[in-house]
Amino acid sequence: MHSPCPIMASRTPSNPCAGCAAGLWRNNLTEQPLRQHLDNWHQDWPVVIAGTLGIFTAVLYVYSTGLFIDPLRIAYGWNRTTVTAGMMLVGAVATFGNIIVGRLLDRVPPGRIALGGSIGQALGFASLALSGPGLAGWWAGWTVIAVSAVAISVPVWLVAVVRLFSRTRGLALAVGYSGSSIAAFSVPWLTERLIEVYGWRFAYVGVALIAMVTGSLASLILLRYRTLLTPVAAVSPAVQAKDTDPSVLSLLTGTVFWRMAVMSLIVTLGVIGLTVHFVSICTDHGIARNEAAGLAGLIGIAGVAGRLTTGYLLDRFRVTIIGALIFLFPATACVTLWLGHPGPLGMAFVAMAIGTSLGAELDIMAYVAGRYFPLTRYGLLFGILTGLVGGAAGFGPLFAGFLRDLTGSYGNFAALLSGGFLLVSLLVGTLGPYPSASVSGGSR
Repeated sequence: MHSPCPIMASRTPSNPCAGCAAGLWRNNLTEQPLRQHLDNWHQDWPVVIAGTLGIFTAVLYVYSTGLFIDPLRIAYGWNRTTVTAGMMLVGAVATFGNIIVGRLLDRVPPGRIALGGSIGQALGFASLALSGPGLAGWWAGWTVIAVSAVAISVPVWLVAVVRLFSRTRGLALAVGYSGSSIAAFSVPWLTERLIEVYGWRFAYVGVALIAMVTGSLASLILLRYRTLLTPVAAVSPAVQAKDTDPSVLSLLTGTVFWRMAVMSLIVTLGVIGLTVHFVSICTDHGIARNEAAGLAGLIGIAGVAGRLTTGYLLDRFRVTIIGALIFLFPATACVTLWLGHPGPLGMAFVAMAIGTSLGAELDIMAYVAGRYFPLTRYGLLFGILTGLVGGAAGFGPLFAGFLRDLTGSYGNFAALLSGGFLLVSLLVGTLGPYPSASVSGGSR
């Protein structure tokens, strides 16, 4: 084991000695983490906060797009499918782009990737303010958003958390992922307020400014920690994947990966589709638009609570138990939408179910990847999984809008999802035992 460096007591994130940096990853990758390096909340909490801010930035387009459906329909006659089609482009690019980013994360510090993506995301939102009545400007803006979204995707922000936290990884991931839930709570209300007061064009400018501030701040935090977060291949070429680590091909063809892939596709398609169309679903049930925007905020509140609770429980109970129970909640909500005619109280229940599953899905996926896959393969494999998430996130709103335009109701979409969430509960609940510590990325 790498012996503790005498200057570690006073180390700074930007200037640890090279031996300590190599020792950190050598011990991390052999599952004998140095206690002074890992799970050090006192020194490394900014990395978790960077994850929160970064993921908030990454999902701005998800929680703001639904509020622009009616204004753009009134302004240009665009239907739901047209307005949400840009998200499909983001998903298509993410499906393949996240694989490239995941590969890069095994070689370069995440802060370098994130800064450019944050700036690009802000420019993309600002350009949407200039779109219409033709679609050329609209698609140009969404192209910028789609390309830059890959550089601020979930793996970019949370690979740092996985590298610096082990015993309390579940809680650290939950706090980082809470950025999505905070966005679900605040962005719909803020976007609706901007549209009401200043119009939809200035609202896009406002979203762009938010993306610039939160994304840049998160990127600068990661750059401050760039030495500790330098991947193993860059710190010490000799410290590569161990001979005992499974090959990438064997992991990709294994049952754990494919269970996680199916879970990612179904849950993301359903949750993001319901989230983007939530206000429209409410108005279809006779709920006023302002009240619907307030109910949408419950998605974020439930997401924060669900995410933190899930993270806490994952550090104490098996992921199979937690996952199987959590995904029964949105299945029940979808049955309510399918067979019932919920009023404000019923839609509040649906919002909380969406938020809970939204809060739990990525927590569970990241936790499973960290426990079942070796850390030497984490960037690539998690990049592939989040690429699937990106694709489903783009397709879900488009599919929901298509079914609504085709049938005049969201009932068929809810019916399909009720069965999908039940399948996910079964897949997660029947995962096998954790691999030995010599293979996985954790010690539990």
